[in-house]
Amino acid sequence: MSTRSVNIVVPEMAENSKVSVPVNEADRGDPEEIDEVLIPARAFECRNCPNDLKYKSTFIDRPDYTRVEKPNTQRKVLCGSSDLGYFIWVRSSKGTFYDWETFGGAGWNWDGTMENLGTGGHLQITHAELVPELVAFPRIADRLNDIKEYVQTKKDNGGKDPFGPAGKPYFEVDFVPLFPDAFQWHFPVPNEGNWLTVIADLMRPVSKPGFVTLQSADPLVDPYINITFLENNLDEVALREGIRFIDDMLMTGDGFKDSISEDDPWPIPRNLNEEMGKLILEWSQTGFNPCGMYRPSRNIKEDVVDEQSKVHGFKNLRDIDASVFPDIPDCKNPECCLHGW
Repeated sequence: MSTRSVNIVVPEMAENSKVSVPVNEADRGDPEEIDEVLIPARAFECRNCPNDLKYKSTFIDRPDYTRVEKPNTQRKVLCGSSDLGYFIWVRSSKGTFYDWETFGGAGWNWDGTMENLGTGGHLQITHAELVPELVAFPRIADRLNDIKEYVQTKKDNGGKDPFGPAGKPYFEVDFVPLFPDAFQWHFPVPNEGNWLTVIADLMRPVSKPGFVTLQSADPLVDPYINITFLENNLDEVALREGIRFIDDMLMTGDGFKDSISEDDPWPIPRNLNEEMGKLILEWSQTGFNPCGMYRPSRNIKEDVVDEQSKVHGFKNLRDIDASVFPDIPDCKNPECCLHGW
């Protein structure tokens, strides 16, 4: 058992006196003494801390552009802390659950999990008021229909939207009321003023997957990491239109347009495709919502756990971390979804 899952599952299991629960927290043993961990808003300050693995990574590896960075911060803390932060939970889109069925069987699809997504499951979940749909703004797909690469890719994909199959969302949009320097350390933090960082996260890039290669048996030697971001130019196009969508919302939407005054660190080339592409190559980052390392499978030759998250080849051993999720839940931190699921 690991990290944030402990908060939710241990109290449930502790009700049974016959159950013994080992807690394995893969980090420091005194998080309550560290303000950067205890206070969620300070999580971005954890970059370059003693627990940051600081790996060297190739982010983009294209014939026309290559970007290698060190350190590439690991363990980016999105919710403040594994054991002392706050939690959010929003269920994923229906199509994602049916994708999971391929790995975990019928118990992992939408119908098989619905009983756990409300007040009738093992955990009592209180739903917040829903967010109004942004009907006043054109969908991202509408913005892409005039782009040849997108139209051809959709045609080659049997008419299915490559970025949003089964109606899945294209983007997660993060509104951060500060400078998230763990993600954008390239830019200095302004000395004064009120600033907002808005992040467009492309949920289903079509670029080929990245890879990690061990270079030594010594765990202190960095592996070779090639993330292969933007290997397919269509990802760059989608991000460009996603940024424009957000920009439209900020600059013309009620409640925003009267509050936004300028760009930082320099004006965004909103209407220039080539310049926007250059900006995306230089600014793109990862938010590290990891999952899939121990996804469910029919046997140990395919993967680590079965459809009930029991580790193949072991008795009475389950993995309840978000790593069992076959695919990242739409626009969510998978750890947070795990608590509701």
